[in-house]
Amino acid sequence: MANTADITASCRKPFVVNIGTSGYTIYPNELVDFIIGSNLPYAAKLLVLIVFRYSAGYQKPEFKISTKNMVQLLPIREQNIPALVRGLIKLNILKGGPYRSDKRGILEYNLAINLRYKTWDISFPSDRRTLIYELHKQAIEKENRTENQNI
Repeated sequence: MANTADITASCRKPFVVNIGTSGYTIYPNELVDFIIGSNLPYAAKLLVLIVFRYSAGYQKPEFKISTKNMVQLLPIREQNIPALVRGLIKLNILKGGPYRSDKRGILEYNLAINLRYKTWDISFPSDRRTLIYELHKQAIEKENRTENQNI
């Protein structure tokens, strides 16, 4: 159990995520900064992070997820999921869309993060963007100091 973490999504059923030592992404930190610092509603931000984790986190170009699974992970009703996904695609954050519906009418989505994050149609509160920029700048300065001390 040392390599797992319990995460409770919106006070619903907990699910277990394995925290392995081999997981990493090759995408820039600025992309994550854009997600964190955006004015996206909580459910939208959570969906973007889920798609990021299960596509980029596993070095896959896209992530397949059904509406039934989204209901377990997101704090919104099942009937609102298509509008949420369409909205994130319209904002140029996600790519893809529904790729099939089974006989029971369950939609499944094939989603990916638009890696050209500077084209995302989102806004930032000026104070939050400044804070993220300052934290990023401080992290880089600290990293540079550490590298200089090791030389």
